[in-house]
Amino acid sequence: MKNIPHREWRTGSGGSAARGVWPPARAGPAQKVRIQTPQRDIKRLWDCLGERRRISNLKRTTAEDLCSLRELADKVSAADA
Repeated sequence: MKNIPHREWRTGSGGSAARGVWPPARAGPAQKVRIQTPQRDIKRLWDCLGERRRISNLKRTTAEDLCSLRELADKVSAADA
């Protein structure tokens, strides 16, 4: 990840929630760190994996979910190649 000035993490531009704002603006110490990811990307990943597990709120997908999604996506793309 590029080194970007700290203040730019929070601001992004305009509707930045869909563009992967890191870190979330109000992550208190007790909260899990969440990554905001475009819903269609997560849906596309789940669809291409044929995974039927429901994600109750796609915008609240946790970092662990995304890591496992990426690992699965890597396996799928490796199998396709």
